[in-house]
Amino acid sequence: MTAVSISFVESNSSCVETDSVHLVRVALSSASAEVVVVHYSINPDSGSQGRNFESNENSLAFMERQTTATIALRLINDTIKTGTETAVIKLFNPTNAALGILAIHRVAVQDDSGDHFSPEAIPFVYKMQQIGPRIEKLRGLTFTRPLKLGFITRAEYGAQIAASVHNDLSNDQAGYLNTEFLQMGLIDEFDTALQTTYTDHYTGFPAAYYVPGSDSLYFLTDLAFSDTAITYYVAHEMTHALQDQHLRSRAPDVPVYSYYNSDRYFAWKSLVEGDASFTGYVCLLNYLSSTIADPYTLIGNMFLNIRSNFIKYKETLDTPVYLDVQSLAPYDLGPYYVAQTYMHSSGWSGVNSKFSITGAPLSTAGIFAVDNRLVHGFDFTPLQQRLINADSALVFLDDDNAGAIILFALFYGELDSAFVSSGLGWSGDRFMFFIDAGQKYGTLIWALALTDAQKASYLFGKFDDRIRSRKLGALRPWFSALDSSVADTQTIYTYASAICTTQLIRRGSQIWWLENTGTQGAFIRGELARQQNLPALAKKSIYTPAAVPVPMLDAEAKRRALKEVLRRTFGRL
Repeated sequence: MTAVSISFVESNSSCVETDSVHLVRVALSSASAEVVVVHYSINPDSGSQGRNFESNENSLAFMERQTTATIALRLINDTIKTGTETAVIKLFNPTNAALGILAIHRVAVQDDSGDHFSPEAIPFVYKMQQIGPRIEKLRGLTFTRPLKLGFITRAEYGAQIAASVHNDLSNDQAGYLNTEFLQMGLIDEFDTALQTTYTDHYTGFPAAYYVPGSDSLYFLTDLAFSDTAITYYVAHEMTHALQDQHLRSRAPDVPVYSYYNSDRYFAWKSLVEGDASFTGYVCLLNYLSSTIADPYTLIGNMFLNIRSNFIKYKETLDTPVYLDVQSLAPYDLGPYYVAQTYMHSSGWSGVNSKFSITGAPLSTAGIFAVDNRLVHGFDFTPLQQRLINADSALVFLDDDNAGAIILFALFYGELDSAFVSSGLGWSGDRFMFFIDAGQKYGTLIWALALTDAQKASYLFGKFDDRIRSRKLGALRPWFSALDSSVADTQTIYTYASAICTTQLIRRGSQIWWLENTGTQGAFIRGELARQQNLPALAKKSIYTPAAVPVPMLDAEAKRRALKEVLRRTFGRL
């Protein structure tokens, strides 16, 4: 029987909708030597519409010896008079603890709207009423639930991002992530304030956003929206609501967690944002002029130019470039992908079909090239079982499909435009990076399948240049030497320094980057070669690995407990 119990500190509380966030305290009956996780739900009480707060379902984690934590009730200052509403927060399904007596907490959310809409809300409410029917007619779908409107200052939004980043990315984890980025060549020097870099980047990014599952649209108050801008942003965010109510607007589950998020996730986000942008501009053109005969081709050409400019080198991208690339790709590549889908795949029904399990894009390479290419499925389960076992002193693990978008970020401004437009030749990859206790630099295994040997040879040269020019801290660039094991179908470059040993291998149409593999290098090369020649693994949907027991130290346990919070923070702007 579990000795530790978990309860709310109080059974009820109250707040005003203008508070933005209301914190509700949860406590353990005593300190626990184990990580305690409890799930919770936030829903309106019977008789309440729940317009003044966000309904939600999430989890709360208590680290070892931590006895108190808080649940954040997000409030919506929607300028619509609703009266006092009650939010009911329920605890359920605890791990390593039992539910205590107070497992339900009620929050009385007092309305502060007055009898009329506030001046700032009137143009947005009017536009929602005007644009809503247009979107429904355009898409052949109807809104099944009323939408909520909220406003938030940049400072309030930034405070929420900062809290999530610092809560989800500890100093230790930021250090491990820095090491990974350095070894990959994504950054040139250690970012001593990675949490601040993330916070500043994501705080400054949106003008408006939709919260999936809440039917809530938010607009940032520091921007001066023109009538045209309001039309577009309202149409864009209302499209997200329509996706949420009718289509699968949440990213597919990723079987292996990564701080990168997976390639398939970014492909999915490109579809979601591309659809909202394309629909938003069609609505905007219809609003501005009813005499445009073919708005779809006009908008498609506009996004073709945006896509072309994104593929070319742009000096305006901020450092670190990988963050800008990941953030901009869904908006600069996604709309063209959706426009081409609309024009060549039965209109809106073709677009809607992309939101199905079978129709969803499998990779960002497909977004770049506007195709639905199949993916070579690398199976890293044997490698995990061999390299990460019960005796491993694992402190950090990143395992995912890195994908074409990471290749693009890694070689930004260096790649031929035609090569990028073809999807960078990518047809599948698997990336694994881990650090054991006592390691200064981690073990990196990156296997890539390309569409043909010519593209593999081209990209192999880019990898060679990047490895040669890497800097780790104040160290000089590495040097390379051609290995004696060279054949027509296999080239091996070996790089050596006092701190790392690296092999870059091209085998036919595949590239393998192996670093700090120690005595396991021969086993890894043999396993990858076996998979390359195994027909059963060739050209299929992304491989879903079997569960592999991984030693759970403090940092890893925290990452898993908080992974959904991080994903929602960085994945839904």
